Amino acid sequence: MAPRQGLTATLLKNGQVLIAGGDWPSKYDSAEIYDFKAGTFTQISDMNRERFKLAEAAVLLTNGNVLIGGGNRQLEIFDAQSQTFIADGILDDEYYYSVLTSLQNGQVLITGGYNGNILPSDKAWLYCGV
Repeated sequence: MAPRQGLTATLLKNGQVLIAGGDWPSKYDSAEIYDFKAGTFTQISDMNRERFKLAEAAVLLTNGNVLIGGGNRQLEIFDAQSQTFIADGILDDEYYYSVLTSLQNGQVLITGGYNGNILPSDKAWLYCGV
């Protein structure tokens, strides 16, 4: 496993954990899968963008994929089957430490965070899926 801080970790439907982004000493676009049973980390394809400060900025979608929506303007989908990242929508700023929340209807609420100028956001977005 690469040394990371400011990363995100998401439990996948198969019991493995997606670990993505972070920094130390620089921002990462890399990602890994942690397998609890084997106790191993496996590097997978890189994300489309470097991102960090995104602890709460990833959420498991109902289809088993993961939406990553913080630490960069670009939203990304982790396709759990192919273990690759697909670029999706774009926010109006980077929003470090934003929070993604799954809603009962399968949509995702994206809120908060602060931008590169350390200005907090009072905005919210609704992600409606692929």
